[in-house]
Amino acid sequence: MKNKLILLTHKGFFTQDILGYRNIDLELLQYTLIQEGIEVDVLEYSELANFDYQINNESLYICGSHQNKDVKSYINDILLARFSQRSNIIPSLAQVFAHENKGVMGVLSSELGLNLVPQDYHLHYNSPKLTYPIILKTIDGAGSKGVSKSSSSNQTSRFVRRVLIQQATLSGIIQVAKNVIKRLLGNLNYAKYFKRHARFVSQKFIGNLDCDYKVLVFFDKAYVLKRLVREGDFRASGSGKFYFEKEVGASILNTAFEARRKLNTPYVSLDIAVEDDGQASIIEFQCSHFGPYTQMEADFYFDEKGERISKGGMKYEVDIAKALCQFIKNR
Repeated sequence: MKNKLILLTHKGFFTQDILGYRNIDLELLQYTLIQEGIEVDVLEYSELANFDYQINNESLYICGSHQNKDVKSYINDILLARFSQRSNIIPSLAQVFAHENKGVMGVLSSELGLNLVPQDYHLHYNSPKLTYPIILKTIDGAGSKGVSKSSSSNQTSRFVRRVLIQQATLSGIIQVAKNVIKRLLGNLNYAKYFKRHARFVSQKFIGNLDCDYKVLVFFDKAYVLKRLVREGDFRASGSGKFYFEKEVGASILNTAFEARRKLNTPYVSLDIAVEDDGQASIIEFQCSHFGPYTQMEADFYFDEKGERISKGGMKYEVDIAKALCQFIKNR
């Protein structure tokens, strides 16, 4: 067992606290890991990017992520270059790329056999052929940001146009102008090749949902938050109508724990929906970076047998550390 962990940070930031821009208590995380008998170091991504840096193959590198798009891209680049041929990174490289990329998340779910609500990843400049009604999502964004319900190809086309506008950059605008000029000059192949496309996902619409569940799994314990759908809407995330119920259906817990095992990760955040037949399905998941509200506000969690257990004041950072320890010992 590799018993040295290297926590990767960007200017000291590992992963988010209750506020997305605020770091967790990194000292508490380190202290808890040391108390569990694990040697811990902290390494900046900028150091990992240095040409002369040598990966310690006897250590495990633990990463979070970042909501700043430039920082996120920088982190992705470094981790891809350093760990594409290695397996000593937690969470996995694919799971890091799935953060802020619902397209990667959906394809990864298919590869791992996760019970995800059916989802497709699209690259289009207009409206693809879809079965309506359907849910459309931008590839990034937390909560209900960038999520729409479409009932027709016209609504989908409007969604695609909004995505193109949101993703517009100066270089992209210049390229559009070049395309117009090329078309006017008769060079249609050039214009077609460089035509801008929108990346987005479509996901099966589940009717009659009045709630969903946010589930944070820390190895063998699950915190569950029930979120009611907003009045006159189809979305529960961000509704503010949250409840901790003392009884949770077995299908929710089974789906959550099974997902953690299939993802082979110490912890995971899941949005779960329960359909009319009582079957639970995953709407989305994240492993490297997610909101801690459900763990912080809960008074209890559930084990894999469905038993409700008092949290006993357990800190979020301690749950992360203990989940890491259990995961490493069971690798």
